[in-house]
Amino acid sequence: MEQTTIVRVMVIDDDPVSNKITKLLLRKHNWPAAADAFEDGLVDALGVLKEGMEGSNPAPEVILPDMDMPVFSGWDFMNEYSTLPDSLTGQSLLYMVSSGINPPDMKRAGNYPLIKACITKPLTPEALEQILADHYASTQV
Repeated sequence: MEQTTIVRVMVIDDDPVSNKITKLLLRKHNWPAAADAFEDGLVDALGVLKEGMEGSNPAPEVILPDMDMPVFSGWDFMNEYSTLPDSLTGQSLLYMVSSGINPPDMKRAGNYPLIKACITKPLTPEALEQILADHYASTQV
């Protein structure tokens, strides 16, 4: 069976330092994709995803929204993202990211079938390996 490669990762976090760390970590661990970082989940990230619906950009294979952004949180992002067509949302694996994940957040994430898991930041090599494994498992032809 042939496995498809992750081409695009979308990181959504209002903290530019966190975005930089995530991008560096992906590069350090030889991830097969470049990461696009967005500090604004509503205008920037959702705007790019909606453009992709028109065929100008492929949907990212992995989306990493930060749970705790002050203006437009990861939960707000999920509420909007959940309204997009299945043809777009079905192509991406979502992992809600936070510096600390508590049981109520885990329970809340369970209310969103599109969220694959909650992971803490900074990302670990084990979390990256799991994301890759999940992606390859979901795309085997």
